[in-house]
This record gives sequence, C-alpha cells and structure tokens, in this order.
Amino acid sequence: MDDVTASLAPELLSEILLRLPPDEPGHLFRAAIVCKEWLRAICDPGFLRRYRAFHGSPPLLGLLHRRQVLQGDPVRHLARTTAVPLFPDPTFRRALDCHHGRALLHASDDGWYLIVWDPVTGEQHRVLEPGIPWLMYTAAVFCAVSGCAHLDCHGGPFRVVFVATDDEDELVKASVYSSETGAWSKPAILDYGYQTWQERLQAITRVLVEKILRVQPDVKKLYLLVRANDVESATRRVQDEVTGKEIFQVLKEKHGDGFESFVEEKVCTLAGDIIYENLGLDSAKLTELSNEIDIIVNGAATTNFYERYDVAFDSNVLGAKNICEFAKKCTKLKMLLHVSTAYVAGEQEGLILEKPFLMGQALREGRHLDIASELNLIKETRREMKASNRCSEKTEKRTMKELGLKRAKHFGWPNTYVFTKAMGEMLLGHLRGDLPVVIIRPSIITSILKEPLPGWMEGIRTIDSVIIGYAKQTLSFFLVDLNLIMDVIPGDMVVNAMMVAMAAHSGEQAQTIYHVTSSLRNPAPYAVLSDAGHRYFFANPPPRAGKNGRLRRMRFFSTVASFRAHMAINYKLPLEILRLVNIALCGMFSRRYDELSRKYKFVMHLVELYAPYTLFKGCFDDINTEKLRITMRKQEDKNGGGYCFDFDPKSIDWDEYFYKVHIPGVVKYLCD
Repeated sequence: MDDVTASLAPELLSEILLRLPPDEPGHLFRAAIVCKEWLRAICDPGFLRRYRAFHGSPPLLGLLHRRQVLQGDPVRHLARTTAVPLFPDPTFRRALDCHHGRALLHASDDGWYLIVWDPVTGEQHRVLEPGIPWLMYTAAVFCAVSGCAHLDCHGGPFRVVFVATDDEDELVKASVYSSETGAWSKPAILDYGYQTWQERLQAITRVLVEKILRVQPDVKKLYLLVRANDVESATRRVQDEVTGKEIFQVLKEKHGDGFESFVEEKVCTLAGDIIYENLGLDSAKLTELSNEIDIIVNGAATTNFYERYDVAFDSNVLGAKNICEFAKKCTKLKMLLHVSTAYVAGEQEGLILEKPFLMGQALREGRHLDIASELNLIKETRREMKASNRCSEKTEKRTMKELGLKRAKHFGWPNTYVFTKAMGEMLLGHLRGDLPVVIIRPSIITSILKEPLPGWMEGIRTIDSVIIGYAKQTLSFFLVDLNLIMDVIPGDMVVNAMMVAMAAHSGEQAQTIYHVTSSLRNPAPYAVLSDAGHRYFFANPPPRAGKNGRLRRMRFFSTVASFRAHMAINYKLPLEILRLVNIALCGMFSRRYDELSRKYKFVMHLVELYAPYTLFKGCFDDINTEKLRITMRKQEDKNGGGYCFDFDPKSIDWDEYFYKVHIPGVVKYLCD
C-alpha cells in the first residue's frame, strides 16, 4: 500500500470504508490490517455506529428456542420482538425445524397440526398430521423449488417430512407432504425392506464373521442365511448390514482393492428363513449344503422383550427346531453352536449353574410347560381374531404381545424373549439325538474391548439407553440399584469363546452349556458405570451440557416401590388433575390428556420389562467356561503361542473399560 493511499484524509477514508458491503465480514477485516490508521478507523465506536446505520441491520423477528423444564413439556418457544409483523398461531406447542426461510411448528387446539410459517412475509400454512400414530416424532420443512439456491425462499412450494414411532409399533414410519398437491404421501416403513430392527442380523454375527475372515483367512466357505426374497436381495443386505460396516475396516485395509473379491470368494449368501422347514431353501441347495457344511452357528433371534408371541415363537422356538432338523441332514457336521442368553434363568437369585433345560421344565414351581400346547394356543388365538371382523391389525398385534407376556409370567419368565429362548433350548436338547451341541449363554453384550475396533457396537442395550439419556439430558432418573452387580461382557470376548468352543467340541456327541458372563469372575456393580459416566461427561461435556459445561446428576431408585411412588407424585397426580379439568371443560384437553397418559403408561410398561435386569440378584456360574479357558491356554502353550482368543473377564479393568472404551463408543456409534 503506497503512502498516498495509506494517508488518506480521515473523512475520505471513513466514507470509503463505510461503503464496504456487509455481506462479507472479511472485507472489513482485510482493510483493518492494511495499516494502523485504517485499523483505528475501523475499530472506532463512532464508525461502527455509522456503519450499522448506513447499511441497516437485518431485523430480529423472533427467537425459536427450547427451554427445559423439570416436568411436563418445554414452555412456549417463541420470544417475540417488535420487528415481526405477523405471528404464528398462539396455540403452537413446539418448534420443530427451520429451513430455507421457513419455520415448522407443532400446534394443537381441536387436534394436532403443523404450521409452516414464513417469518419475513408472515405467510402461514396449516397442515394436518399425516395420520401416523406417534409417541416420539420429529419433522422438517424444505424448499421444493427446483434449482433454488435457497437464498431468498419466500412464497414458493415446500415439502414437510414427518417421522414417528410409538409404543404399539417398533417400526419407524415416515411421510412427505407437498404444498403443491396438498396431500401426504403414503407412510413408508423405514426398515430397509426386510423386517423390524429386533430381527436384523445381530451385532455378534458381524463380529464373528469379521473375526473368522481376519484370523482364519483359509476358511473354505462361510454360508450366511439371510431373510430376503431372493439371493440378490440377501447379498445386498449382507453388503449393507455386515461387510459394509465400520468393524470390517481392518480387513478392508489389509486386502485393499481386493476386499470385495475376497469376501465374494469366502462368503456365500443364502436367501431363506429359520422359521421355515428346511430353512426355506429349495431341494437342490439343501442337498448341496448338507454335503458341504461341517459347523452350524445359530445366532438368529428376535430379541424384543415385548415381541408378539407368534413372531417370537416362530423365530426363537420353531427356528431352533428347524435348525436342529437341518443339522441332522448334514453328513459332515462336526457341531451345532446355538447362541442363547444367560437370562433364560429368569429372575433366579444366588448362583445359577450351567445346566440344560429339560422338556416341560418351568421356572415356576408346580407348572408344566408343554411346547406343543403353546403352539396350539397361538394358532387358536389367531383363528379367533380372524373370525372377528372387528379385529384390526393394531388390536391383533397388541393381543399377541400381551399373550406372550402373560404366558411367560405364567411359567416364571419375566418376558417373551427369554421365555421363547428357553423353549428353543429345550427343543434342541430334546431333538438333537447324538448331534454335538454347544449352547453359548452370554449376559449383556457390550462394545468391543480390544479388536478389531475398540468401542464398536450396534443396538442399544439397557445400560446404553441410560448413558444416552444422561448425555442428552433427556433422562433425569432411572430404576437401578447401584450396589447390585451388572453382568456385562464385551462382544469380542463372546466371539472368542464361540470360536474356541467350536474347536474344542468338534465331533463330540454331547451337549455343553457355557455361561459367557462376568458376575462370578470379575463382578462390576452398577456404581462403576455411574461414576465412569459422570467423570467422562465432566471431562467431555456434550452439546446439551449447561452453561458451566456440567450435566445434572441422574437420580437412581433402588426399588420398584420407590420408583412408582416418584412417578405417582410427580406424574400420575398431575395427570389425574388434568383429567378432571378436561372433564370440567367438556373435553378441551382430551388430546393432550391422551398423549400424556400414553407416555405415562409407556414408561411404567418399560419399568415392568427392565426391572428384572436392573434389579437382578443372580450370579452366573461359569465352571464350564473356565475349563474351556484352561484348555485353550494349554493348547496355546503346546503350539508355542499364536493368536490369543481371550475371553477371561478377569483381564478387564471395568472402570478403565467404561471410561476409555465403552462410553466413548456409545457416544460415537449410538448418540446421533
């Protein structure tokens, strides 16, 4: 910059700088570093006042915000300013989204609806809900003008996307509204076209496949049975849900561009389903497989605690039966490994042994469990509902869910999942004949401890929902006794135990049960997780942290009675007052009361389902598993070391694992 330009008269310099456009703040910054005189001129308060007056400030029309409250819903979210000419409907309850010059609000008076509001022009569009039942929901608004740069979106067509789920249906549904047609699209079920999330390939299957391909690359073939309409769909599903996952990153780096061809050579995808006889395979494929397969691993299951009884029975009971019948046809079979759960023990207390279930055995004394009678009961209930023309799909689903829970409790199990898994074990033991059978019973499977990707996980467990709720500050209290033992086991240890069991029992004509658990060898109380979570989020405050960067401590209730008392005083009583007010005002708050009542019932229902686990007082014996560990160590010593298949929980420092591995994994993979 020459001396003439740098030493412009102050009045002339001010007029020049005053005309720098405000849409690019970098202009003023660059001018300020020309020289000290220009810097002083730009930083002068008088100049800044003139600059704002000359260009004018964009008006603040209002502030959409969410103010957290301890009970009920957040307060109204629009702080008005005098600049806004027109205001949205004053009955709006929640601000959902703001995109492309429009705000999306959720409102109610006679019923629920959405408001698409342009705060600049004041234009409003009232849009009725798409008719998707919801307990949890969200929505977004977007400009629909083709080729629009979205710099001045006013008055053109728009789209609204509504996504929701409720306690009656585990599916997430979505619908799109078009202002041009004035109609919502047909609701789409966001389940990738296969089935609900509880039935998808379990995370442990991915870990097992990855481990075999990584440490046993000479394996001849892995056959993956996948529920799909055809082989093409099944292959696409494996690519999306198995080999396409981040856990395969180490393998991808090892094989580089040859990864896909390696997988194609080693993995054969089969379109079928364990709920069908012969697994839904045609005779030619069945013959081929029966002459090839030497080890079968059954990890398929529906793990929803409150699943429909018929769905859970098909997958967890008849599925085990069909796998067993298929295994008998395999001429080279060395063993059948079945993945169950340690919680088939129900709510037993004290030391729980690694014992098989006998046919007809029930956990409730004096009861005899007849699996054939249970199947007939399901069929008869279905027939009765079909005979009744008034039975809707929703009613049928609720009826079958309640039937499963009722039958489970009748025989001493806390929910449909563990009840049907126990029946599946019974059938395996009864029908196996001389088949070598190993049943793996893991406790709560958590994130990977060591390899290939520490902290990796998929699917939210009970403890993970607490971590997520704490991080997002959406869960202020929970039912758990911090002094009780939390039996968890990392996913890679479960897979290591499975692979060692395959090698150890290959060809043995016996049935062996393994508890892959931690409560006996290395017990960890819930307090360890609570303290690790508090320390982690204190050191790494999430976006929802308060002004001081700290999260509120979560409150824990150690008994169901204390939890129910808290809910009654803080939620049930206000709800009852609302009911009486609603009656007095001729139903003015009917929709609001119904919504809150559903939420209250949903929370109490979750407590009923999860209390048997958060207040579990049993301890899983693992003497068989310890013998397997000893055998593995002897074999490793004999072979001079080699690859380590560690599944000893004694090697875990729980505080370090939760603080450095599991909680960061939850934040990375589950907190989206």
